[in-house]
Amino acid sequence: MPAVLEMTQVGPMPGDPSKLEPSTSPRQIQILKNNYYGIEVINNVVYQGWEPGREYTKNIVLKNVNVKTQKIKYKNPKSRFYTTLFPKPVVLSAGTSFSLPITFRPLEKVVYEDSIEFHTKDGVFEVPITAVLPQVDITVPEFLDFSMCAAKDSVETIFEVKNSGDLETKVEWEVGEPFTIDPPAAILKSQQIKKFKATFKPENASVFEAEAVCKYGNELNLGKVTKLEGIGKYPHILISLPGRPATTLNKDNLEATVEFGGAPVGTTLQKYIELHNLAPVRAPFKVEHPTRLSRIDTVFDCPQKAGIVPPMGSIKLPLTYNPHTVDTTSIDYFHIVAIGNISKSVVKCQGVSKGPFVQLSSPTINFMQIDSGRIGTKTIDIVNNSDVDAQFQFMIDCEESVFKFEKLTGTVRANSTITVIIKFFPVHPINYYKRLACIVHNQGPLFLDLIGTCHSETVKPAVLLSKHLDRYKCHVERGLSTYPPEELNELVRSNKLEIDDAGAVMIPETEVEHPHNPQSIHSVHPMDEYFNDGFHCEVINFVPHVSLETNNIDFGNCQNIRTIENKVINITNHTKGKITVQWMGGHEKTFCVMPLSMDIPPLKSCAFQVTFKPNAPNQFYGSELECFAYYKSLRDFRLVEDTTHFPPWCLNLTCSGQTFLPNNETFLPRYTLDTSRLVFPAVNTKESAYRTLQMRNNGTTPIFFDVQKDPNNVYSVKPAKALMKGEMMTFVVKCTPAEVRTYKHNLMLRLNDNEKYNKELEVWGSAESPEVLLDTDGCLYFRETCIGTFSKQCYTIKNVSRIPLRFEWKFKFADKKLLSVTPDCGIIQPNENQTHAWSFTPTSKEKYVMKPSLIVWGQGFSSTSSGGKKKEFNVRAIGEGTIGDIKADQTYIEFGDVVVGSSACKTITISNESTCSLHYELFIEQTMTGPYPEELTLDDRIALQLERTEGILPARSKHVIMATVKPVRRVQYQFSVSYKLVTPEATTSHPTATEPQHLCHVLTTGVFPVMAVTDARCYGSAIGISKKQLWGLFSLDNMNVCLDSDPSAEELRYSVATRHSHHRRPPVYTRAILDFNFSAAPVGSEPCIVNLMFENTGTVATDWAFLFPSDLQLELEYWAETGEFDEDELHEMKVMDNKLFSVEPQEGKLQPGECRTVTFTYRHNMTGTDRLPVLLKLARGREVLLNFIGVTVEAERNYIHFPSNKHLFTPVPVGEKSSPKQVYELYNGGAKTVKFTFDLAPLELLQQENFDQPVFECLTPFGEIPPGRSLAVEWRFSPIEAKTYMVDVPVIVDKGDTAIVTFTGVGYDKRIMGETMPMTDQSDLTGVPGVQSAIVPGQLVYLSQERLSFGNLPLFSRARRMVFVSNRSKENDASFEWHVTSQSDAQYLSISPVRGYLAPGESRMCRLKM
Repeated sequence: MPAVLEMTQVGPMPGDPSKLEPSTSPRQIQILKNNYYGIEVINNVVYQGWEPGREYTKNIVLKNVNVKTQKIKYKNPKSRFYTTLFPKPVVLSAGTSFSLPITFRPLEKVVYEDSIEFHTKDGVFEVPITAVLPQVDITVPEFLDFSMCAAKDSVETIFEVKNSGDLETKVEWEVGEPFTIDPPAAILKSQQIKKFKATFKPENASVFEAEAVCKYGNELNLGKVTKLEGIGKYPHILISLPGRPATTLNKDNLEATVEFGGAPVGTTLQKYIELHNLAPVRAPFKVEHPTRLSRIDTVFDCPQKAGIVPPMGSIKLPLTYNPHTVDTTSIDYFHIVAIGNISKSVVKCQGVSKGPFVQLSSPTINFMQIDSGRIGTKTIDIVNNSDVDAQFQFMIDCEESVFKFEKLTGTVRANSTITVIIKFFPVHPINYYKRLACIVHNQGPLFLDLIGTCHSETVKPAVLLSKHLDRYKCHVERGLSTYPPEELNELVRSNKLEIDDAGAVMIPETEVEHPHNPQSIHSVHPMDEYFNDGFHCEVINFVPHVSLETNNIDFGNCQNIRTIENKVINITNHTKGKITVQWMGGHEKTFCVMPLSMDIPPLKSCAFQVTFKPNAPNQFYGSELECFAYYKSLRDFRLVEDTTHFPPWCLNLTCSGQTFLPNNETFLPRYTLDTSRLVFPAVNTKESAYRTLQMRNNGTTPIFFDVQKDPNNVYSVKPAKALMKGEMMTFVVKCTPAEVRTYKHNLMLRLNDNEKYNKELEVWGSAESPEVLLDTDGCLYFRETCIGTFSKQCYTIKNVSRIPLRFEWKFKFADKKLLSVTPDCGIIQPNENQTHAWSFTPTSKEKYVMKPSLIVWGQGFSSTSSGGKKKEFNVRAIGEGTIGDIKADQTYIEFGDVVVGSSACKTITISNESTCSLHYELFIEQTMTGPYPEELTLDDRIALQLERTEGILPARSKHVIMATVKPVRRVQYQFSVSYKLVTPEATTSHPTATEPQHLCHVLTTGVFPVMAVTDARCYGSAIGISKKQLWGLFSLDNMNVCLDSDPSAEELRYSVATRHSHHRRPPVYTRAILDFNFSAAPVGSEPCIVNLMFENTGTVATDWAFLFPSDLQLELEYWAETGEFDEDELHEMKVMDNKLFSVEPQEGKLQPGECRTVTFTYRHNMTGTDRLPVLLKLARGREVLLNFIGVTVEAERNYIHFPSNKHLFTPVPVGEKSSPKQVYELYNGGAKTVKFTFDLAPLELLQQENFDQPVFECLTPFGEIPPGRSLAVEWRFSPIEAKTYMVDVPVIVDKGDTAIVTFTGVGYDKRIMGETMPMTDQSDLTGVPGVQSAIVPGQLVYLSQERLSFGNLPLFSRARRMVFVSNRSKENDASFEWHVTSQSDAQYLSISPVRGYLAPGESRMCRLKM
């Protein structure tokens, strides 16, 4: 519940809740029920809303919730203001209740407090009774969480405030920005609930917390606090085309291009873009169209001007394209602006308008000869080759013309054809020729040449053909058409004129001094040919042969149809021959011309009267009268020659009038225009642009229209004044701007001669000159650039004119080597922003100011016109050339030891402290130090690989390059990393660009995982074998050499996990094959247990495993097993099945310097010699094949164990007077004492061969060996020559097998070898460690040294050594005693003390004398 606060009178600051003090209110007491001794009763009785002098009663309900009946007594309240029933005992059975009424009679407005006391047999309890005064109190929410809201946006929430007090109170809110509460103040009646609106409107992205204080009370001296919390987030809108998921967008998606493609003029295409909001808050946005008001030809629009993108969502935004002019490429831009202008994205819209492409099936229709009064019929096809519907209209009045069209107006559907029937109904026997315009809406006019000839019984003119029309056009171009045919014929006969190959008359070239090349009829634009008739505009394409004074006669309002004044019209003959004018129609027509036929002399004019004879009042009348003028000499075919047969000239006169009486209004025109706004394409000054306008008559009466003339003579319309009889009229509007500016005009269409029906048509046009807008006021800045490299910069130009512009960048000669731009020329469409990529390549260390210029001119315009004149815009480009260097953060990077074949990665950080970007290339030089010859390592690949070896390092920045070393040999690698600046664009003599500069050293060592046996200890059945013997039996010196050597490629091929084979005998890939000889022992004796201490002597961790044949073999299905097992395979299976050999642990991992004891066990369970190949494999290291060999002897057998049948003595120099004794040890592996004898006969034979000199002497040729013990047999080797001596000596075992041992000795010449081969001190003990590290179970006492070497001593000299005996046990006492195992050695060696006692942890020193 909110805390209740009371305002102090110290004058607090507004809205400061720290100045509010809590006030207490009895209303905060909540009524609950309590259980006293099994009686359930209310917690208290409270009287509220009472008045003095009245009586109020409330009940106290007592309920027995116990399982037994209870007896209750009570006492009356002490105060006289509270009364109740007379006290008497109340008996309540289980589950029953009793109501005790309490009556309250107040006398004044004070707080009354009392209580009523109840007694049960279990105890006493009280129920307080209180009468409280009316209080002011409100309930407000403790906390309002607005969650997250976009910056500049707002979030609203509605909450309630309740007046929980008894009095009416005023509440007033005080809250700080960015929170507001509306309304800020209100008046609440008692128990009234009022709703308030809280608004959160953050200005930036941060967490906002505030406290809203609600003051209340009569003097607003009380207050309660509501905590407000909200988070502001910046919205970010990304735009994309539809269907592209938001996960593919990034911060670069700030511009999208919407291609509308081709759209028919007058239609509207709609496409969508998607707005993605990747923020957790909604993103209000608005759509800005910057060019909407500034350009007159805006064709793109966005119907939705604003909206909201939901959090983590997207919406589609529609864009429309409504082209107005044909064959125009339009480009425009929309800005999608997030709320508060926090972010802005650009949408580029591009579209091409297209109009219909309509053709006539034939340009000419010739009705040939038709008799007067008869009708000729032909057809013409109107072909629409586009995918746009086309509206057409033939500009002819069929009621007055001799050519009658079945259909004057209509629509040709896309890619379709319609056929129009044309009838020829001549009356007068003359030639007929009419060049008729067919106006196609949004395309322009098509011209149809209508030809016909009429004969009567008396008059028969020559038949007019199409070839005559073609020749006539040639005569017009040659200026011969104003001469009458008879005169041209005479000139041809007199050879003053010639006939060309086409049959047309021509002037001989020899007589032509100045060839006259008038404008060709065929080169006139169709719109110009249609419009430029001298009446609708002041321009005419050719001087006419015959002309009317005016083409439009308006009789106005003729209220008295009986007396209408005639109009006079003059026709002028501009030729040099007599012509005849023949009007069509007759006296019965509403409009007629008198006379119908008249001859006009050369270069003369004649007047004709035009009469208007309406037949009804209140009507509009209009007609287009038609007349044909021709040379009079062409009236009869006998007077005509084929070469000079000219067609007639057709003249049209538009007549109109009306007969509405004064009190009658003209008809209400019911029509529609296809547009109320015409925008013309941009043109040059004094050139023309055309647009077509369609009016449809939706009523049943004709419409008389009169287009008011533009006073500026910029805009004109054809037809300008006529009576629209059909359902459609196509107007051609012409715009001819006089200067470079935009023209806006309201064309006034006066309809039905009534001002009420006037219609204004808004027309826009402009004459343009090339204008572009350069970005950044024409300044282009390049960042500082390294010499010989280039920096890129984008520069934007905008075509602010309405015409497509061609552009070309020009450079000064000195700037051509420094600057380049792509594209350097091209076309920029109207309103298009085009971004060009510039490159700046400095050649020296200096500052450059370059001045390229942009030349623009209108595409397709003449160089002398306003749009085609070339305009130059200058750009000021500023750049600076500089140089820099690259440094590495670490000069030396140590990778440490890396296993050969593996890799290690570290980062090399290079930095560029200069002010320019540097293009660099890195080089690596590798140096190896190791035991390999240079020829072998010459072709090794570089063991250091860089993530990138070239790149661009921006100014004042760093690149982190991942470096990976992959050593291929066990050598020390040193890599020298250097760089060279890449300057491909120029040659510079700066040292950093010509020679590699040192960057850093990278050091690493390629290693293999290695380990070595550092100690060996045996017990069990091998307790009698010395460490020296064990070292030899297990070939530990050779094993350490093998483990420390390099593995072959075959050994590295497989790991422990993949070292499997499906062969019964897994293949062996190593040449390191050693014997582990477990010696011999009787059957049933203790197992031979050997502890080898393995130590990781390398610098990397070593994973090792002993793999038995079963570990290397893949188990095959029974059906896949083939062949029989050989003897060796059966033997291996027997050994493994009986588990005669075991290794514990079989695999492990040693960290550098770590030691581990491995226990090898051979069990003497079965007699015989047991062999088992076991593979010791180091991960990423060597493989050593260990042949486990053990012998188990029968109990009664005499057996001496020979580990090898060869023995090599220590080399002895030739000529020694007394050779040293050497020892050969024999080991009794049986259970009985063995007697042996050396057969010395081979020695005697060798002695005879060497001049009777004893080369080998056996000093102990026979003896006895106790079970499980060794005996040292003394030998002396005395060579007499520097060579190798070998002898095979049989060793005879009593009641046992005889063995032959090959003894070998090497004699050398001391004079030649010198001191290089001295007699070594204990050479046979070189690899045997002198300190015990392998643990034997139960061993308490240890020696500081197990083996002592006294070296070579002179005879009768004395040497001393010290040995410490230590008790390593922490609990047990130990005693020791020395025994010399050989009696012969006891006379040379003495030990003191011989025995002793050691407390736990104690050590004692013993002295040895030799």
